[in-house]
Amino acid sequence: MYVQTLTMINLLLNNLAFNFVRRLQLVLAIIIYLALLLSDNPPLIDGVSFSDKSLHVLGNFLLFASLWVALGDQLKMWLIFISVCIFSITAELAQSLTLFRTSDTLDIVANLCGAFLSYAICYSARYLYLRYQNTHHP
Repeated sequence: MYVQTLTMINLLLNNLAFNFVRRLQLVLAIIIYLALLLSDNPPLIDGVSFSDKSLHVLGNFLLFASLWVALGDQLKMWLIFISVCIFSITAELAQSLTLFRTSDTLDIVANLCGAFLSYAICYSARYLYLRYQNTHHP
């Protein structure tokens, strides 16, 4: 049973259509991230307003996770983490160049917290998968 599960996962990861979807979700995640970054008001979902900091944490959490899903087999996880940190800090500082946004140090901290939280969860998931694969593979 375990060998069949691992075989199915490996077949899926090597499937061209699945790899296309992995890359496509990254493009969509970046578009959504940039759209929220450039909007002048946090979005309302079913009438609930989210705090600015929670959106920063969530956005960078999802950005890291999307990069890891799309490129985790090609790039080391720490390199993805550093890339997300640099991107989010640059994006935050670039907001001061717009007419309706400002840079905020606490936003940078929230960005880094989201990226680190995602890094920790993705690292743990990868560790558990590799451990499972090594203990149940013939």
